[in-house]
Amino acid sequence: MPRTSSQATGVLAFPLQPAQLVALGERAPYGPGEETILDRSVRDCRQISPDKLAVEGEPWDEAFGHILDRTVDGLGYPADAVQAEFHKFLVCEEGGFFAPHRDTEKTDGMVATLVVALPVAAKVAN
Repeated sequence: MPRTSSQATGVLAFPLQPAQLVALGERAPYGPGEETILDRSVRDCRQISPDKLAVEGEPWDEAFGHILDRTVDGLGYPADAVQAEFHKFLVCEEGGFFAPHRDTEKTDGMVATLVVALPVAAKVAN
C-alpha cells in the first residue's frame, strides 16, 4: 500500500476513511469552458490539492509506474513521451458523485486524465 499522509492528520491508514479526508478538502467546482462554478448537481465531492496530501513510498512508486506504463501503452504513446502530474485528490462522501464529463486541458500538451482509486472503507449494511 502507498504511504498517504498530510501535515494536518499525519499518516492515514488503509482502507482510507472518508471522514479523515473531508476536513482536508473543499467542495469541488467544475469548469465549463473558462468558467469555474460550484454546482452539486454536476459534481458532489471534495477536492484536496497535492500540497495538502502526499501519496508516496516505494511500493506506490512501483505500482503507479506499472499503471502509467500500461496506460501510456494503451494510448499508443512511446513510454518516455508521457509523464503524470498529481493534479488533485477527489473524495466522494456517501451519496456523492462525479458526473461523466470530458476534462478541460489543465496544462499544455495534456492528453488524458488518469484516475486511480485507492482502497476506501466500505459501509456494511446491518
